[in-house]
Amino acid sequence: MPDSLRRTDFYNTKEGPPMNNMAQPTAVDETKATQFARFLRFIIDAAAIVFDRFGAKECIDAVEQQSQKLAGHFALVITALQTGQNLVLVPQQSEPGEVTEPVPGTPLLEFVASREVGAAAEFDIGDHYRKNNPYGVKVTYVGGNFKKIFGKKIEKNVVAATLKAHRLTRGAKDPEIIKNFGEGHATFLAWFWELLLLQPNGPDSPAGVLLTNGYANILEVPNPDNPEELWAVRAFWDGDGWGFGAYPGSAPVGWAARRPGVQLFGR
Repeated sequence: MPDSLRRTDFYNTKEGPPMNNMAQPTAVDETKATQFARFLRFIIDAAAIVFDRFGAKECIDAVEQQSQKLAGHFALVITALQTGQNLVLVPQQSEPGEVTEPVPGTPLLEFVASREVGAAAEFDIGDHYRKNNPYGVKVTYVGGNFKKIFGKKIEKNVVAATLKAHRLTRGAKDPEIIKNFGEGHATFLAWFWELLLLQPNGPDSPAGVLLTNGYANILEVPNPDNPEELWAVRAFWDGDGWGFGAYPGSAPVGWAARRPGVQLFGR
């Protein structure tokens, strides 16, 4: 934080200590404070997107005790934005629970489990994926993108299928994941709701296929208004209930291959 923001002379005359024995804030101090506040708003907006993408546990695990390293990475981001360059990730020495380099010939997707899911003539997404829904699934968060794309939509002619859960063997972006799933990449939220009904209270429910440790469960869902447009839907247990977010399937942000890592669902 800039030194000017650590000063004790930002109290006004109605609250805090009197200012007659304190240095008066200068125009430079106030300008720095205003600039920092504006900069901080941009950072908060960006952090909210990342937080919504990866979930609380994954974000906290990534940055905990890593303030200096995070500051160094952030400086590289600012430099890249200033110069119009792109950042490239390079492999580092593996840490416990992390996969950085796959064994040659290893598939991108590692099968975990499968569940049979039923058919439905219609499925009202907004009526189910919301707080205080009448179906017993505890929901505490629904992201803005999810509400905008799916909140008022109805899935029709949902067929029965076998929904399969996979883990990543290495980091990958949505387009590569979709390619590896092949024709089975697109899923219905009606199917996923069946899995949620089996674990409505997260870790307090009987064991199921969904992760309830804060890591994400990911599925690629077509926009009901435009089936060719895929959205990566993320479902996660945030400690108090289920949360849901949605991101364009063509988004450049990828998913890390950590153990236990995220789970991806397809047919």
